[in-house]
Amino acid sequence: MTGLVFKRLWIVSKLEKAARMVSFQPGTNILTGENDVGKSTLIKSLYHSIGADAPQMNNTRWKRAKAFYCSEISLNGATYFIVRDGKHFGVFDAQKDMLSKHSGISTEGGIADFICDQLDFNIELEKSADGKLGRAGPAFYFLPFYVDQDAGWTKSWDSFSGLQQFTSFRKNMIEYHLGIRPQSYYDAKKKEMEFVEAKSSLQGERNVLSTALATFQKRSSQIQVSLDPEAFKEELDQLVDAYNLQRARQQDALSKVNDLPPAGPSLMTRVCRFDFGSRR
Repeated sequence: MTGLVFKRLWIVSKLEKAARMVSFQPGTNILTGENDVGKSTLIKSLYHSIGADAPQMNNTRWKRAKAFYCSEISLNGATYFIVRDGKHFGVFDAQKDMLSKHSGISTEGGIADFICDQLDFNIELEKSADGKLGRAGPAFYFLPFYVDQDAGWTKSWDSFSGLQQFTSFRKNMIEYHLGIRPQSYYDAKKKEMEFVEAKSSLQGERNVLSTALATFQKRSSQIQVSLDPEAFKEELDQLVDAYNLQRARQQDALSKVNDLPPAGPSLMTRVCRFDFGSRR
C-alpha cells in the first residue's frame, strides 16, 4: 500500500455542471464535518476512481448527478492522472499525455491491467459462476486498508462491491495479505488450472475419437461383400471375349512370323531396296 498515494481528486457532475476538487497532504489526512456533508462519499470516490467500487456509489441520488472522476496519484514514485466515466478509464502521465485507455475493471483490457500490474498484484481466483480463473481487481488489493461504513462494519472484508464473484475470496485474500500464500503460490495455481483445462480438452477429443472408432468398427463388421459371379456375368463374359480376341491375334501374329524364310544377304538387299524405294 505504501506504493500508492492520493494527491488530488476531482468530482464533476454532468447534470449540475459543477465540480469539486480536493487536495490531500503527504502523511495522514483527517476529514471532519457534520453528517451528510459527503465525507464518506469522498472516501468512496477515491477508491471508485481507480476501479475499486465501494457500496452505495450507485444509489439513486448519486446516479442522478452523473458524476465522473479524475484522481491524481503517486504510484511507485511516478505521478499519474486516472479519469473514470462509468466503466471507461483513461490513464495519463504527469504531463497529462494519455498512456492507455481501459473498459471495465477485471475484464480483459480493464483498468486492473494498469493498477494491479503497478502494484505487482497479479492474483487470479476461481469464479463463482463457472470455476474458471479470473483476475482479482484493485478492490481485492485494498481490502485490508479500507472499512466501509455501509458494509465493512457489519461484515469483515466486505467493504467493496463485486467481491462475491470469486469463491472463498476472504480466505484467499487473508492468506495473501498475511504472506501465508505469496504471489508465487497463485502463479503455480494458475498453471495447475491451465494444465487441468488442457487435460480436460484432450480427454474430450479422445472421447470423441473413441466413439467414432467404435461406430466405424461396429458398422464395418456388419458390411457383407457380395462375390456372386452371377451378379457380374455380363462383365465377365465381355472380359473373356476380349481375352479370346487378343489371344487369337497373338496366335495369328506368331504364325506369320514362323512362316517367314530365313534371313540372308539377298533378302536383306531386297528389303533395303524396297524400303529405299518406298521412301521415294
